[in-house]
Amino acid sequence: MSTSNGDSESVVETLRTVTPLSTDSPDTQMNFFGYMVAAPIFVILLPLLPFVVAGWLVSKGLGALRGS
Repeated sequence: MSTSNGDSESVVETLRTVTPLSTDSPDTQMNFFGYMVAAPIFVILLPLLPFVVAGWLVSKGLGALRGS
């Protein structure tokens, strides 16, 4: 078990895989799919936003009345 940096075999030579190594490139198809999933979720949750804001304001108002 040698830990020296002078090994004659590089990592690429010792790495054996069935498929070739992938390169770092943007994955446009997966980005598009993610946006297509997120868009309907946003559209469905957008009408609930006024209720969330109202609840938050009531919570802050009650906290101010209690002196917190």
